[in-house]
Amino acid sequence: TNYQGDFEKFRRIKVFGVQIYYHNFYVYSMCMPFSSVYYFKQENKFSYPTIMFLVFKDLPIFASNLWIMRNIIISSTENILAYVTSVPTEFGNDDTVIDK
Repeated sequence: TNYQGDFEKFRRIKVFGVQIYYHNFYVYSMCMPFSSVYYFKQENKFSYPTIMFLVFKDLPIFASNLWIMRNIIISSTENILAYVTSVPTEFGNDDTVIDK
């Protein structure tokens, strides 16, 4: 089955996941750079402050990492909305066809 969407816009979509394990945040992404090819990548890893007397020292770095994570999620949402609201394209070659 083919999906009638703009594949160029679809290629820009990255779906993000966050795993918290042993005081660490792992940020993963998945995208489809080519038809039927999925790319999974660890985008970032950072820890959160656990020692009380170091909290004030580590808090700015932790907040910065959370802000970066927020920005990539917003960017992903914008790319998804651009794809969903785009005009479907004609199927000229296999590069623009996405198998469901």
